[in-house]
Amino acid sequence: MKRKTLRGEITAFILVIISCITIAACAVSYRFIYHSMVANGMNYSRQLSEQLCSNIDFLFSSVEDGTDSLAQSPYMRYYGSHFLTVSVPGTSADKIKKTLWETSLANQNIDDLSLVYNGRKVSSLFNLYPQSVLTHVVQYYDRSDVLSQSRFVPLMYESRTGVRSLSCVRAIYSDSPSNDLCIVTSIRVDAILSLLQKVDLGENSGSCLTDAAGNIQYSTAVDDPFIAGMQKLLQAKKIADGQTFLDRIDGTEYLFSANAVGNSNLFAVIYIPLRTITRPITTLWQMILVVVGTLFSLSCLLTIWFSDRMTLPIRKLSKHMQEDSGRTLHVIEPSSDEQEIRVLYSTYNDLIEKTEQLMELNQQESRQKRKAELQALQYQINPHFLYNTLDSINAMAVLKDENEISEMTTALASLMRLSLSQKEEFVTLENELKHVRAYIDIQKIRYSNRFQVSFSVDESILQHRVVRLILQPLVENAIRHGLEPKEEEGNLAVRAFACGKWIVLQVWDDGVIVDPETVKQIARNLKDHKKPDPESSHSIGLYNVNERIRLYYNDAGSMYFQSNAHCGTTVSILIPADMKGGNR
Repeated sequence: MKRKTLRGEITAFILVIISCITIAACAVSYRFIYHSMVANGMNYSRQLSEQLCSNIDFLFSSVEDGTDSLAQSPYMRYYGSHFLTVSVPGTSADKIKKTLWETSLANQNIDDLSLVYNGRKVSSLFNLYPQSVLTHVVQYYDRSDVLSQSRFVPLMYESRTGVRSLSCVRAIYSDSPSNDLCIVTSIRVDAILSLLQKVDLGENSGSCLTDAAGNIQYSTAVDDPFIAGMQKLLQAKKIADGQTFLDRIDGTEYLFSANAVGNSNLFAVIYIPLRTITRPITTLWQMILVVVGTLFSLSCLLTIWFSDRMTLPIRKLSKHMQEDSGRTLHVIEPSSDEQEIRVLYSTYNDLIEKTEQLMELNQQESRQKRKAELQALQYQINPHFLYNTLDSINAMAVLKDENEISEMTTALASLMRLSLSQKEEFVTLENELKHVRAYIDIQKIRYSNRFQVSFSVDESILQHRVVRLILQPLVENAIRHGLEPKEEEGNLAVRAFACGKWIVLQVWDDGVIVDPETVKQIARNLKDHKKPDPESSHSIGLYNVNERIRLYYNDAGSMYFQSNAHCGTTVSILIPADMKGGNR
């Protein structure tokens, strides 16, 4: 498996960062351009829709003005107040049609003019529309809505000649509420349709006229399913004046802009496929990708050059270290002026110097070790030879009835066997007590039995393993500092018993007690594992045993020191009963 290099890691890291920044910048740019184009498309379609409505409204206004003038003429108002009354002279149909004809000549977009009285057609200029159509048109608004001004009805009908038209309604004022006379001005929608058909914003775009409920009255589209889908969408949207929105028809997203046409309840709606608006993004996006790709390639080259230059001193140092592997080491000069590189080279040179010093020291120690081993072989004494010598001394003492010499020699041989033959750090409590007994036997002969010894041991714990040589130093300390200075005969006791989850080992004597201040100092030293002063020989042995307990039992073992005139001096060791020994 090929190992990674620092140069490769730095290059890959920088390229990843550049790639992430590039992708993020492209994504943000694309979204910004996309939304900007959509917003511009919405503004443009809204302006176009407003202009279209303004043109249609201009056409409507001329017709509405002519209709209002006709309705407000004195003759027509008088006719409305006294319509079909016997006492009114000059109410022939010819005179009425003459008045309507004059209005029709004033506006070439008028297709027909009709009078409807109480829902019944009573007069018509060209009689192009049946009574049912005129009645439907008149009933679209309340009389109060068209009494003061004329309004176009957002319903499109065909005349008898097949011409599509819209109608404008105006009620004629009458003193009698029962006289409901209305003027219906019908205009051809060819001019309006030509305005709608001029709206060409690209493939599948167009315009339509709808009423307030979203029902399409006319559309430039010829696809019936598309018209049905658009009508369903507009009905659901409940279009309003100035509304612009995005929605889908048959899976294609369209931009819609709707504006009201005057006060006619008609809406001009322009629809443009969104892909028509965003099509220029493709070309712009290709240009952006070319620019970004070029910049990314340059960034990659700069990154490789930068990482190569930055890691060159480190690579030289690495190569030098590989070449010096297994050979004589030597310092090298930095290959760069950067502070970090100089520190690295300086540290390496210091390491080389220290390594050479250590190698020289190691060689000296090896020579001294070989010399010491040679001397040890020259002066080595076989332990078995020593045991046999002690046995010979013991035999000669027995032959000459030197019982004390025999006992001391036997005790010394036993003590040495227990000390030299045990290689492990943990021994059974039984063997530890044998070692203590052998030591005490020698001391009793030395001090001519100036003290009495007693052992109180729980036999159930004799096989429990303890750290070797933790009782003998305590016994030695008790004899040397407690019983030896005492003039009269003293007593020494060794106890071992179980107490709950603890094994308790105690050494007690009734010799010279320790002063209270020293007792406090020893207790603090034992608790803090503090080494006593070299002059305080009384607690050196206690410190050594305490350190062995801490070393092998960690915080699970502890030792305590007590001394007073009433109870004598007692040293207690507590070790856990559940530890079998040998675990540190």
